[in-house]
Amino acid sequence: MSSTILQPINQLIANVLTNLSVTPSVKAYATDPGLAGIDSLPAAVCGLPTVQRTEPDTGESQLGSYDWNIQIPVVLLFDLGDSATAQAEALDVLEAFIKAIDTAALSQSDPLIVDAKVTSSQPGEVVDNARPMLTYDCQVHLLRYSN
Repeated sequence: MSSTILQPINQLIANVLTNLSVTPSVKAYATDPGLAGIDSLPAAVCGLPTVQRTEPDTGESQLGSYDWNIQIPVVLLFDLGDSATAQAEALDVLEAFIKAIDTAALSQSDPLIVDAKVTSSQPGEVVDNARPMLTYDCQVHLLRYSN
């Protein structure tokens, strides 16, 4: 049995990241390939979602549907070989990603997604002598209905 809600949402987010108008372009993964599986930078990896549902004996927000409150971690990765370039790329990609989600990029592909936002983004680093990377750990929070 394959996922009909969660995996397609990860793929939609990966598609948004792949289609950002940034240079260099972002290689996006809907599932985590592990650090060794990332073949080019900048890259983005969608993680496993957290799902919250309405409690039993509590009404959904819309008649005839079920609420899925989904939070998906997305890690943006940049080559830290040149820190000034990495920071500039990271800021460009982060801003473009937030704007794309804000302009309903997900709900255009899936009309059952009624709201989506990048709710947080925290900078960080992957300390690896062979391949140091600048990261942004983002959270995409969305509300999707299902029938």
